[in-house]
Amino acid sequence: MKKAKNVTNWLAKLVFGFALLFGMGSSWALSCSGTIYVANPGGWNSMYLVVDGAFNLLPSTSLSDGWYVINTLEYGSQYADNFFFAASEGGWNDYGITKSVYNETGWDQGDKFTCSDFGTASTLYIYEDPTTAGKTAISTDPPNAKYFYFLPPEESIWNSSVPMLSTDGGVTGVAMKTDPDRCGWFYYIWFNETPPSAVTIYRDSDSEREEIIGWDGFDGAGSAPTPIPMNDIFTSFNSNSLYFVSDAGMWSETMNEADKGFSITDPAVDGNCSYKLAAIIYDTDASLHPAFSCYSAGGEGCQFGAQGVDAATAQAAVNACIGVTHNIVQDTLSADKKPLLKTAAMGGMGETCFINQDFFNQLFHPTTGVNEMTCHDLTFSRDAYGKWEFNSDYYTSEGVTAQGGYYPTELTTDADVMTSYGSSPVPAARTKRLAEGPVFVGPLLREMDPVENAQKIDLLCNGGGWEGGVDDCSGRFANGDDDVPAIKTWLGLGASAEFCFLGWSCQDNKPAGWPSYVDGTEKTAATGTPRWTSKTGRNQQFCFESHAQFVYKPGLRFNFRGDDDIWVFIGGKLAVDLGGTHLAAPGYAVLDNLTDKNGNKFVEGETYDLDIFFCDRRTTMSNVRINTNMYIQQSQGLERSRDTTYSGTGDRYNICYKETGAGDCAAALSGASATEEKVYCNEKMQGIVTLTYSLWKGSKPYTTASGETYDESYFSTAYAAGQKKFFGAIDFSSSWYQPVIDKKAVAGLPSGTYKLIASVNNKKSTIATLRVAGNLDVMIANGKDSTGHIYQVKTSAMAGIRIPVYVGAIGDALEDGNLDVDLESAVGEKYTVSFDDGLMVYADSAAPIALTNADRQEVGLRGIDTLWATVPLSAMTNASIVKNIWVRNKKLALTFTLPAIAFMDSTYEKQLNPAYGNWNISSDSILYRGAEYKAYVLMFDPTTGLPCTSCSYGLMVDEATSSAGVSGLALEMVEGKAEIRFRSTMLYPSGTSLDSAIMSVVATENPLISATYKGLVFSEPPVPIPDSVMVFDSKGEAKTYAGLDQAFTRDEYLDGIADSLWIRYHRPFKLDSLPDSIVVKWSTDTTETVTITTEQIKKAAKTIENGTLYDSILVFSGLSLSTKPQTVNSAATINSWARFKKNGVVANQGFDKSITDKVAPIITRGTISEMSDGLFQVRITFSEPLAYTGENVRSLFMYYLRSAADLVGSAKYKEVLAANANVVDSNVTMFYNTSSGTIPQSGDFVRAKAGELTDANGNALTDYDVVVPSPWMLLEGDAPSTIASIKMGTVTTETDVDAPIIQPYFMGIYDSIGTLAEKYPHTLGYIIRTDMGNILTDPKLDSLIAAGKISIDDVKLHYELDIFTNLGTYVAHKSGSIACSDKEFFGGDCRNNRGYVYLAWDMVTSKGRLAGTGAYIAKLSTHATIPMQGKKGKHNVTQTWGVRRITK
Repeated sequence: MKKAKNVTNWLAKLVFGFALLFGMGSSWALSCSGTIYVANPGGWNSMYLVVDGAFNLLPSTSLSDGWYVINTLEYGSQYADNFFFAASEGGWNDYGITKSVYNETGWDQGDKFTCSDFGTASTLYIYEDPTTAGKTAISTDPPNAKYFYFLPPEESIWNSSVPMLSTDGGVTGVAMKTDPDRCGWFYYIWFNETPPSAVTIYRDSDSEREEIIGWDGFDGAGSAPTPIPMNDIFTSFNSNSLYFVSDAGMWSETMNEADKGFSITDPAVDGNCSYKLAAIIYDTDASLHPAFSCYSAGGEGCQFGAQGVDAATAQAAVNACIGVTHNIVQDTLSADKKPLLKTAAMGGMGETCFINQDFFNQLFHPTTGVNEMTCHDLTFSRDAYGKWEFNSDYYTSEGVTAQGGYYPTELTTDADVMTSYGSSPVPAARTKRLAEGPVFVGPLLREMDPVENAQKIDLLCNGGGWEGGVDDCSGRFANGDDDVPAIKTWLGLGASAEFCFLGWSCQDNKPAGWPSYVDGTEKTAATGTPRWTSKTGRNQQFCFESHAQFVYKPGLRFNFRGDDDIWVFIGGKLAVDLGGTHLAAPGYAVLDNLTDKNGNKFVEGETYDLDIFFCDRRTTMSNVRINTNMYIQQSQGLERSRDTTYSGTGDRYNICYKETGAGDCAAALSGASATEEKVYCNEKMQGIVTLTYSLWKGSKPYTTASGETYDESYFSTAYAAGQKKFFGAIDFSSSWYQPVIDKKAVAGLPSGTYKLIASVNNKKSTIATLRVAGNLDVMIANGKDSTGHIYQVKTSAMAGIRIPVYVGAIGDALEDGNLDVDLESAVGEKYTVSFDDGLMVYADSAAPIALTNADRQEVGLRGIDTLWATVPLSAMTNASIVKNIWVRNKKLALTFTLPAIAFMDSTYEKQLNPAYGNWNISSDSILYRGAEYKAYVLMFDPTTGLPCTSCSYGLMVDEATSSAGVSGLALEMVEGKAEIRFRSTMLYPSGTSLDSAIMSVVATENPLISATYKGLVFSEPPVPIPDSVMVFDSKGEAKTYAGLDQAFTRDEYLDGIADSLWIRYHRPFKLDSLPDSIVVKWSTDTTETVTITTEQIKKAAKTIENGTLYDSILVFSGLSLSTKPQTVNSAATINSWARFKKNGVVANQGFDKSITDKVAPIITRGTISEMSDGLFQVRITFSEPLAYTGENVRSLFMYYLRSAADLVGSAKYKEVLAANANVVDSNVTMFYNTSSGTIPQSGDFVRAKAGELTDANGNALTDYDVVVPSPWMLLEGDAPSTIASIKMGTVTTETDVDAPIIQPYFMGIYDSIGTLAEKYPHTLGYIIRTDMGNILTDPKLDSLIAAGKISIDDVKLHYELDIFTNLGTYVAHKSGSIACSDKEFFGGDCRNNRGYVYLAWDMVTSKGRLAGTGAYIAKLSTHATIPMQGKKGKHNVTQTWGVRRITK
């Protein structure tokens, strides 16, 4: 794995630096302008950017922090668009980086990056996909990956398992990968995705999910642990990497309990990442043993007879068993655990291959003068998928320098010979012979099988419980070439398909990390052959045996791939039988399908033998690869299992201490059996080892509130004093070594999760987990769980605000006063919640529907449920009320308070609440009857005095409690602030009342929320003041619509700009009291106002009463109250200014009045886009929010379908019923399906049906036929790509048989099929209705074209048409493409001359003959390619066409 780093900061600096350095770069460069960042693959000494076929060496100065930084202005010609990267100059066969492949050989030279990969960005990042080795990832932003590293517990069962990462509590999981950089670690990567909110980890062998690891690590493992809040951790730490040491016993000194084993830096803790298995080597030579030989192109190269066997006999035996040969050995081993020859009398091949039993026995017995016995450690390590592996392909034997091959005896001396085992030195056995490096297998066979998690090459041969291969491989792997046809069939490849089996025929396909060599040498090179050749030779021709033990669990697999003989016995029975001299052949064993030597199925938890026998009997290669998920080495361990013979209450446990030999050569040479195992169970431990117990809670023995710790000393001392039973559940009455656990009888422990842990020689094992459940109820005080998280219980809020209520297993108070929250025991618990009437309880903070007392809930995986409770504002009957909620016995009392409101000044900072006094917003403290004024109201929390910024309730002037004639309107409340516009139609005081007026404002949701202002004095205004104001859009705008039938057009259309103003004053004007000016504030742009002058006012004034007064109504037209369409503004006002005398002084004062909107909405945009194949979305945007309560939402619009070539005249004006529709705010979205018939397309016109859609004030759009109608709107966007055809036609003898048989023709978008048939008679064909010009109207594509990032030359329609007779005989074929820039079709630009393509067949065959009368099959394949968009309008159509041949 290659780790991505957070490169944002340093990359930003480099971008700035290169911008300064190359800002004036030459135009002779790649046609894209920007910066490329390429992650440096491991092992590359240099990098070449390949442009225009030239290899450009990137300077070392461009490499920074693992990334090459490339400015595109420096490389290539001005027309260069494609590029890729290579590890060496001219290295076509070396490692490369292409668009699909990263750091691999055998890449496709045509798989290049292009300038279009930049999109609209100026940076391009190229790196290895962290989730898939060898795959390239590109992005225009720095790589975004989150790395999670996991170190499993130091236990044998975890060492033989693969950790599975789960996001559903352990139901399912994904295998984590082995971290090659950290011993024993695994990792998982979230790449360009958000890490999950909850993660747990389990063993792949834990079928019962009894030991799932979560937030509390291995100490908190169980069936339902608290999940790891993965996304929260990454977010809170702001880190891309997270490390988790799951076993507290493995924590470093710098880690503490509060960290729970988590760290954002590498904790430098190692796990178990390797073990050694002794291979007892029996080294011999062809000159010493007749069964050993040498490959030679001319025949046998070195077997000329040995031990009295002549060359002919020896060579005949060798040649008889080339290739995989079964039945050489018997199915079981001898008493001394050696293989036995299977003779011809037994139906075997033993004597055929080895002449006789004596020669065979020499393979694995020390034999004086024939072989010498040494020992070599096979070192196993984790592969990328978590299995244990020894792989000689990547191994360098001691004494040599070239990688690859297994040669364990290169440095053997007499001192190395195991003389104590009866062996003696044989110098001739150390003869070196011509050797060659290993041969890799091809890419398809290197692929991982997703079910078996093994390479496909390993699954090739049946046997050993595996039946999914080609066959049993008998005779295969003799030369490799003969096996190719069968393997191709097995892989599902056609006989003619290219296929790479073994690397000598496809050297460019070598895997990552595979070196190259100078041909014929062992010298590595940047390029060359993938195999070394050693002319000085290697010590080959040897056999080895290895013996080990393993503990069976379901799912175990064993794979051995090598040359030559391979015999593997599992449980004492032959499981892998690949005898003979052959290429590296694979054996695969599925232990679940096998039996032991006695015919019994393997039993989980039982220990069995593994015996491996291998011979390298023929040069020039020696290969050994063992891959397994067995952990076949243990040193010491403590294991427990349930005693199935026990029938009493609870469970009795057997406890066994196991001590196994180290398994390596050191153990073997010391005289011990390599993996000899000693097991002491139950009472047999007595006197051998000391068994102790402790009770843990969390990561250490539990300590009570009084300070007593339940550690080993506590249990041992109490037991010695005669105590046999502990905490009601742990019973040592029958034996200290066989405790009985009754989990249901736990007593005397606070709520929580406890573990009884047994220990021997510092090896620990969990015997049982005890859970003391808290009572499932609501949390009535602050609580604390095992992770240290504290739950803050809130008991009060304003009405309408939801309060979190926690439900869980709640125990007693802890030492710090918080209630003990037991997460684990609450998971899955079902409950119903009870609560007082009037309390609304919800399942989450945003749930729209409240729960009832009968609704059954279940505690989730977190172990704590959060409900949300409130009392709605409308349900509050007092300023403050208390409501209770409970599950069982504990009631949580919640107090809800009504918010309060108060009158404030215009800044909302100073409260206005005088006992009596005039309204202070009037500059001279005078309010006038009929005039409109503003008041400001703030809603706040009365318990804190703070503004309620989350409040958005409605307010109103309560006319019932306000003084007569006092009324008003409240604008929308925002963050608790609202503006009130009020007025009075009466005088206060008046001739009938000496009182001032009061105004009462109440909340619409609850009238208990109120505020009253007293002391309002209203005087008679000295001049007429506005009483009612309305604006209209009545003046039309000249507009034409190209392509729209004139029958549906008018000269002018409404433009959505208010142009008329109607004002009614509260009384007529005296001749000298007209307003001086009127300021109109209609536009939402507060800087945009319109002032009506004195002259305009005088023109609008109409005299009445014989010319003594002006009418109270003023009407103004020809205005433009906004510079752009605007059909609504709830805050709009006018200010009517007038001069008058007050107290003998001339005053100039403005009188405000709100404007009533009478402007109908208009359509501002119409778009159409293809959502999926045949489904289109039409989105109509209006100038303001709509109010629609009708039931005809699917038929709100009329269309003029100029795209419908089959419709004529007024028939194009029609309603099209949508499949679905919705109205949201100012948008109406309609969904149309081409399967339902003619639908709107880009370029059609749309308008709302008259009267159907209105704004909030009831202003409706009009039809097209009124004097000044609402405007049409042109649909823009994706045109549906469809296929039509002319299926029936006649061909005459006058047809020109020399003309092109199939020819594409331009077809206008609005041409009918009838028009087409008249223009191109005697043709059949497909009409490809893919409008490339319309596709390019996409604003993103348009900007890319304008910036030169996309050329219309690259926008093309591709087609392929094949014609056959109805019997399948070939008739005609045509394929090609038409670019948007094609002058013949589109006049050089399909955006300006939009159209379709008619692909016509003139009913002539490819042989130049007229087609005969009959049926023909026409197969069309077509699509358009748009750079950066991929394929559009993809169709594969097959139709039957009819031809009638006539004579003229």
